Amino acid sequence: MSTVWKIDENNARVFVKGATEVILEKSTRIMSKDGKIKTLDQDLAQSIMNNVVTPFAKKALRTIAIAYKDIPMRGRDIEKISEEELEDKLVLIAIAGIKDPLRPEIPGAVRKCRGAGITVRMVTGDIPETAISIAIQAGILEPGFERTPDSYAVLEGKNFRQLVISVLIF
Repeated sequence: MSTVWKIDENNARVFVKGATEVILEKSTRIMSKDGKIKTLDQDLAQSIMNNVVTPFAKKALRTIAIAYKDIPMRGRDIEKISEEELEDKLVLIAIAGIKDPLRPEIPGAVRKCRGAGITVRMVTGDIPETAISIAIQAGILEPGFERTPDSYAVLEGKNFRQLVISVLIF
């Protein structure tokens, strides 16, 4: 999601929030704790994923990144600026972890389904680490579950689509 604020006649500021991995890809700079802007390279982005996003995700926190960008207007109409221009070369300013607690009846409902011979599956747009943590809390996966490359217990969308397409083709 993006919003544009007119700063003055010649400048606007775009604020963007969204999935951390998406915003990181669109960011080329980052604001440090002291307010200084520095380059956000691939190594730093990976470090943020490893040291911020993954630990949040393992605690079942969904992350949202917040970024901004200044745009010179020079008489341009904000409505006519493309989404690509608005949401490219951003300055990452924050990552927030958000808790979306399970409803209390979910683990019991999962146990009942399993007792009736129903295999429970969860479909989510979360990154795998968040999905695993939530699935463990819900009783869909066992505590201590470890994801392996050849396991079908947790699939990202791209892998799921490839499997579905390969089944449909053959």
